[in-house]
Amino acid sequence: MQRLAALAMAIALSILTLEPVFAGCGPAGIQLLPTSTASTVKITIRTSSGQPAFGTGFIWDSDGHIVTNDHVATVGDLHIVTLADGEHRAARIAARAPDQDLALLSVDGPLPPAARRAPAGSLQPGDSVLAIGNPFGQGTTVSTGIVNGFGREVITAPDRHMMGMVETTVPLRPGNSGGPLLSCRGEVVGINTAAVQTAPGGSTLGFAIPMEIADAAVARMLRADTAVVAAPDFGSRFPAESGTVQRGSARPGLGLYVVPGGSALVVQQVVPGSPAARAGAMPGDAIIEANGRMVSSPEELQSLVHDATVGTIAVLRILRSGVALDMAVRITPVVFSP
Repeated sequence: MQRLAALAMAIALSILTLEPVFAGCGPAGIQLLPTSTASTVKITIRTSSGQPAFGTGFIWDSDGHIVTNDHVATVGDLHIVTLADGEHRAARIAARAPDQDLALLSVDGPLPPAARRAPAGSLQPGDSVLAIGNPFGQGTTVSTGIVNGFGREVITAPDRHMMGMVETTVPLRPGNSGGPLLSCRGEVVGINTAAVQTAPGGSTLGFAIPMEIADAAVARMLRADTAVVAAPDFGSRFPAESGTVQRGSARPGLGLYVVPGGSALVVQQVVPGSPAARAGAMPGDAIIEANGRMVSSPEELQSLVHDATVGTIAVLRILRSGVALDMAVRITPVVFSP
């Protein structure tokens, strides 16, 4: 997995409703028809300063759920959704997945059909993609580009490392956040989330959450018993800093903090009372395999359990004082307090 060693610019402003749909793929690339789609919505948020912020989302299902970025949903406390026909609806946050910068909004009443979705894995490097937004609230624009690659890591906040992202040449601007990344067939293949400028005055790369990750995250949010859920993982590269996680919030995982150490991962910290602690993990343990696969980076370790569910077992092969041990760790909610 390629890692982008820069702090990405999270985009948390506005986008207007999506109007064109795609005719299909062909030698000319993306073709647009003047017909409308009602699946993309404009989101207006009241912030603590009293000034509005803006974002976008798209209709997920027939039960009133709209998907957007978590950094859009949490920028304020009052959410108004504007549908394609101009109708305004009050919305509320139904669930959040902060680790993956995703959130579900809920509105009452019937909605237009949900957006068509497809896995980002259906794309190839060089394929044409498109994002539609309302940069800086100044009007709708259509931005096109191509897929550069997959599996990128982007740091969108000091406490948020986004993994598995789709990198494109689409020049995202404030106004695209939470909006759909579309294939030339008009299918939503990702959720536009961040942009990075390659150099001062240089080109901008866009990054989107692939639909495979979004599908799994939304499924977890829909079945969760709590409003805040997170992808099960092995902890982060470093211990969480004060304020990065809400006090008392539950984060499924193992309770390990690891750093690369040659061809293994060295445990730096074990969260007291965590599943890893109960299994006997100790600082200094070197993890060489997880669930039968070799791991040499925190990203690989996280990816192996990215879609794991609470209650499943992760088998870690560790080296301790030169002796190989297999350690079974049950993935359960871990409480991280700042």
